[in-house]
Amino acid sequence: MDFFQAYRHIPFKAVYTSALVRTWQTVARFIELGIHHIPLSDLNEISWGIKDGTKINAEEQLIYRQLLNDWEHGLLDRSFRLGESPNQVAARMKRAIDLIVREEDETSVLICTHGRAMRILLCLLMNRPLNEMERFLHSNVCLYIVQWDGSQWHMEVSNDTTHLMH
Repeated sequence: MDFFQAYRHIPFKAVYTSALVRTWQTVARFIELGIHHIPLSDLNEISWGIKDGTKINAEEQLIYRQLLNDWEHGLLDRSFRLGESPNQVAARMKRAIDLIVREEDETSVLICTHGRAMRILLCLLMNRPLNEMERFLHSNVCLYIVQWDGSQWHMEVSNDTTHLMH
């Protein structure tokens, strides 16, 4: 079973994706059902700057690990050269959240974004500090279910990959 087969029964009112093609491809079958698709660049993955789209060698892996450590210690304005910091990503994620929640008739939406962006989005929704983003476990094509109760978000399902095991 794949993600679509596992969740096609959910009556999504809209599909929000990043503006990057790979997210559209992940949820293409939902879009093909005629569910309204809204690509938002504010949901794009963090920009890794000069390292975007490149393989990281062993030395750069150490730099990446140091960057994650810096973020965990609250240094959230740090980034790879010409890349984005978690604070910059959070600012655009807030715009995306505001846009999505303004849509009154969209009671159940599917959001498809990327690993680091998803961790930052979850910090914002769960009202957690960004330096705790690594606490959100994340796997490719996993499922999170969050519910709004009128005053705060609640995590009902986190990093669910059971649909990939069938």
